[in-house]
Amino acid sequence: MRRTLATLIIPLLLGACGAGPETPRPTPGEVEPATQRTLSTGKVVGIRADNGAMGWLGIPYAAPPVGPLRWRAPRPAPNWSGTLEATQVGSACLQRGSWLGGAPAESLGKTFGSENCLFLNLWAPAQTPQDGLPVMVWIHGGGNTTGHGGLYDFSQMAERFNLVMLSFNYRLGGLGWFYQPALWTEEDGPLDRSGNFGLLDQVELLRWVEQNIRAFGGDPERVSIFGESAGGQDTLALMVSPTSEGLFHGAIAQSGYTSTVTPKRAQQAGADMNESSAGSSDAMLIHWLQEEGLADSPKAALAYKDSMSPDDINVFLRSLSPDHLVMGYYSQTENHSAPIMIADGAVIPEEGIAKAYQAGHFHPVPLIAGTNRDENNLWLVFNPELVRNYFGAFYRPKDKSRYRFFSEYRAKGWKARGADDPSRWVRSAGGDAFAYRWDWDEEPQTIWGDFALLVGAAHGLETTFLTGVFPKDGLAGRLFTKANEEGRLTLSREMQSYWAEFAYTGKPGRGRENELPLWMAWNLEKGADKFMVLDTPDGGGMRMSKDEVFSEELLLTAASDERVRDEEDICWLVYLNLKEGPLYSPDQYRDWNKGRCLPYPPSHFDAKES
Repeated sequence: MRRTLATLIIPLLLGACGAGPETPRPTPGEVEPATQRTLSTGKVVGIRADNGAMGWLGIPYAAPPVGPLRWRAPRPAPNWSGTLEATQVGSACLQRGSWLGGAPAESLGKTFGSENCLFLNLWAPAQTPQDGLPVMVWIHGGGNTTGHGGLYDFSQMAERFNLVMLSFNYRLGGLGWFYQPALWTEEDGPLDRSGNFGLLDQVELLRWVEQNIRAFGGDPERVSIFGESAGGQDTLALMVSPTSEGLFHGAIAQSGYTSTVTPKRAQQAGADMNESSAGSSDAMLIHWLQEEGLADSPKAALAYKDSMSPDDINVFLRSLSPDHLVMGYYSQTENHSAPIMIADGAVIPEEGIAKAYQAGHFHPVPLIAGTNRDENNLWLVFNPELVRNYFGAFYRPKDKSRYRFFSEYRAKGWKARGADDPSRWVRSAGGDAFAYRWDWDEEPQTIWGDFALLVGAAHGLETTFLTGVFPKDGLAGRLFTKANEEGRLTLSREMQSYWAEFAYTGKPGRGRENELPLWMAWNLEKGADKFMVLDTPDGGGMRMSKDEVFSEELLLTAASDERVRDEEDICWLVYLNLKEGPLYSPDQYRDWNKGRCLPYPPSHFDAKES
């Protein structure tokens, strides 16, 4: 029932990068001799895009993390002989195939990608000046479980604003984040033991940039990282990671968050396989032992695991096929995810990401942090508790007021965690922080549904405006219409201009062309301007706003909102917002407002989300 609208929205998201079914991703091109460059690992030649930008697709930036390098920190890429033709994107990292991850139709729901996947894609303007250009490194989203850098085409931004733009792949899911001491050897250092291999891939990419970006006209002293959703989380994590110090000079976190898990949570699982252990390395080991026929129940598998030596576990895990490694998570946890961002003390501080910011323990580089006004509509629209679906094609909210209630407070919770809190923390420590809220909601009302209401400024849609690639045909074309084209293109160019100015100067200012409203830093004073609203002239235009969200106050405000007086709905909202906090524990929900929600245990609401 949820498939039809998904095929409308997800191609729209992929269209942000030129990768949806209706809009081709960066495609293999003919070799352009003028693109030949010499890197630390060998010679490379690329292509020329239709807009004139030069491109290099599928350059390896690290050694393939296969065999003995599975679940270890990345190693530098080996040298190659001859000239590498960088004319097509490299393989995606292993994941379960989905439209969102850019998988072809035949791979949907199946294992997609390869362990040999650490490739980058790079775009530079046709005319590169003598002085080095600012560099922007894109970290793709997808829950750190799906997606790849090859989905995103930043050639327009490179050519329009004289920037060197990169996208890349990093290890995902249980291959990217896996904390299991049985895998360690005496020779392994703290990075090999961290479990945060996907984040370390990103650090290795930044080291590659430091060594090689001059060959493409880039300045290694002006590198900005930016990412959306999980890529925004990764951006915020890199800001506090000791391993990335000095490798970048600005950061933009789009719809990010600061969630962290402890090493204990990342590894351990009890015999009851309860909710808190799902997806841990021990829980997955227990699952794989059953899949391999070595035990016939979780209890028997736990006993078998306890009888194994560390060497036995090491050999067993490294013998597993890619298909087992990927698909095992999809029968173990509802969110199909390994524990992400492990506070190991070497890559992520032991106190976690949020507390590191609060203590002022982050790299002294400027930050932009923002969210979309209707973030959670991307999921709410598919929830049968809130929306009726007729014949798999027509979507109507059961109660518009109730839908708006959940949309507003879910998105405000994300704003508090992903924009307001990080901005307050950075400014309180004397750093530079700029915030935004993205408000575009000019989708049409059609027989299929009122998309301005149902989708609005939903999660991930702003990436379309940064790439400037809008699908024109098929289902996605129903949202990006001729009627909203002028405003879309204006907003797209203005967003690109602000992002480019930040890459050049460390401040979004008035945009690269100095013609936009002044985007001021977050002001800690009560009642002062806080963030920039990003919208078209019809939506009020670019403007500073004083609205500020605090997580604690937000839930109390929601509980007194006259639109919804049903106690179950209030507790559902409280549970959803609390569990997405940086250090959630079940006690937070049980204790909220003196136990007000005890009649509705978390399991009651988990069933609503399934």
